[in-house]
Amino acid sequence: MLDIHTDYLICSFRQASATRLARLLDHEIAHDSVTRFLSSEPSNKMMAGSAWYALGFR
Repeated sequence: MLDIHTDYLICSFRQASATRLARLLDHEIAHDSVTRFLSSEPSNKMMAGSAWYALGFR
């Protein structure tokens, strides 16, 4: 999910939202799932070794 969301943010020309991401994916992933993922703890996102984690986005 992290890769999908990251790619979406990089490629988005409009305001990004979980609803727009769900529409883009033909609702294969529900917008509620995206929202829950984004509000979860970083450890759930497997970010421990990532650059974001190193920069303090924990």
